[in-house]
Amino acid sequence: MKKLLVVLLTVAMTFAMFGCKQEQPKEKQTVTIWHTYTEAQKEYLEKAAADFNAAHEGEIEVKVESQEYKGFDDTVYNAVMNGNGPDIIINYASTAALYVEDGKVADLGKYLSKDLINSLDAGALKEATSFADGKMHVFPIVFSGPVLFYNPDIFEAAGVTEVPATWDDIYAASEKVHAYNGKWGFAVDSLTDVAQTMIMQLGVTIFDTTTNSCAFNTPEVVKAFEWYQKGVQEGLFLADPTLSNYFSDDYNNGNIACYIGSVAGAPYLKASWKVAPLPQTKGGTPWTPAWNRGVIVFSSNEQREAAACEFLTYFASAEVNAGWCVACNYQTSLSTTRETQTYKDLMANSDTLNALQPETAGSFDALPAIQYVRTALKDLMKAVAAGTSAEEAIQTAYDYVAGEIAQ
Repeated sequence: MKKLLVVLLTVAMTFAMFGCKQEQPKEKQTVTIWHTYTEAQKEYLEKAAADFNAAHEGEIEVKVESQEYKGFDDTVYNAVMNGNGPDIIINYASTAALYVEDGKVADLGKYLSKDLINSLDAGALKEATSFADGKMHVFPIVFSGPVLFYNPDIFEAAGVTEVPATWDDIYAASEKVHAYNGKWGFAVDSLTDVAQTMIMQLGVTIFDTTTNSCAFNTPEVVKAFEWYQKGVQEGLFLADPTLSNYFSDDYNNGNIACYIGSVAGAPYLKASWKVAPLPQTKGGTPWTPAWNRGVIVFSSNEQREAAACEFLTYFASAEVNAGWCVACNYQTSLSTTRETQTYKDLMANSDTLNALQPETAGSFDALPAIQYVRTALKDLMKAVAAGTSAEEAIQTAYDYVAGEIAQ
């Protein structure tokens, strides 16, 4: 009997020491999201956070905080480096790449399910895992990109009978428009993306990760930039907006007959317009830019990272992601979202989104050096438009990137 009492007392003490400890409530985690969205996007993000909080009361609280658009990337970077930044932002893989070397972004592969990761489109998954350390530091949830907006009335009056499908078609249509009204036929909002597109369609590597240097100085690329230069110099292409920072105002004013711009620009077009996929290079490789935007989780401790990824999982769920696509007027990067009726309805009623080509869409690897490459491509296009030879402009781009990497 005495031995039995000893055993019972031992069990009771063990339970008191370990069993009760296991029943202690977990510490509530607070997850902060910084963003610059307005109107529909802001409202939807705040509602998603409120719905998530209601389902995780006492465990996780997501706080959504608006920030100034101007200088947002610098604001986030300085705050994160000083240890007082947000837990989540929604941005590009190239942004996340800036934090990898300093260990400031979480490895999402540790927290997300394989099913969720495998629901990503191939291109989005490739970009999300293209960081220097091979880990996943962004989870793409939507993508957009550039499309060709054109004025069917001007085209018809100028004798352009078919929508331009190649860069040669763009040039020919611009010649007819210029002959008709003396104005420009074509313009480009994002010089960087068009330069990247023309190079990729030629099957040429832009940046060699083995040598950490540019790799697009080929005769074919030189000819492509000369195409753009000739169009500008002959008055067929408008190099810079004349009325604002974007070509939508020039389009509305009748100064240009077509231009390449973001799908997000459609609401700003007041003149007659239609939309078409991005032009391709005749005989080249089909390719278009993918502007993948995803959730970036900054490093803190495992509890907060896990809590942030819990919200990420919710935000990427099919119906919630479909609603986010509607709010942003973007396509999804997730196969599961495409099965929802909400998303099907969105695509059925959006000519602009249908002009995107996810099957041919791609992007740069998520490396810090890519920010210099993008700047170099933009400056290259500006230089050739101003009259600098394509060979000289390309060499300047090479030298700029090499100099920035060496610093």
